Amino acid sequence: YLLSRTSDSDTAFAVVKIDEKLSDSVLSTLNNMDEILTIKQLAV
Repeated sequence: YLLSRTSDSDTAFAVVKIDEKLSDSVLSTLNNMDEILTIKQLAV
């Protein structure tokens, strides 16, 4: 889990590492939370 903020912004961002791809329903649930502005899933 990484949490950071740019020096010229009040907006923080977080990176959460998990061991499998999230389902579309989980992504939708997270995206509908008021505290989350944008959510992106990356696969490496």
